[in-house]
Amino acid sequence: VLQSLFLAAIGEARDRGARGLEAFSYRYPEGESSYERFRVHKTVFPQDFLADFGFEVMRSSGRAGLSRLELGGLVPVVEGKRERVLSVVRNAFGVPEAVPAPPNP
Repeated sequence: VLQSLFLAAIGEARDRGARGLEAFSYRYPEGESSYERFRVHKTVFPQDFLADFGFEVMRSSGRAGLSRLELGGLVPVVEGKRERVLSVVRNAFGVPEAVPAPPNP
């Protein structure tokens, strides 16, 4: 449930044009219970939990930290070696190039 809420918050922030999302994090000792990690401190999230979503610790003091997730956009890929190799493989196996569908009137 918590993962779903976090994904929803990330999506909402991105939809609103935010460039990043920040949360306070805490590095719990190895073997700490889930109750302690998620129920006792409801406003501070485990660092490993945030890291699973791509958050990185920006600043820390002791076990506490400020974690940030950058919400950058998609980066266009310039045709390079990979595309040339795929083209050679397609030609070798006789796979036709994709043809765009005609527009619907």
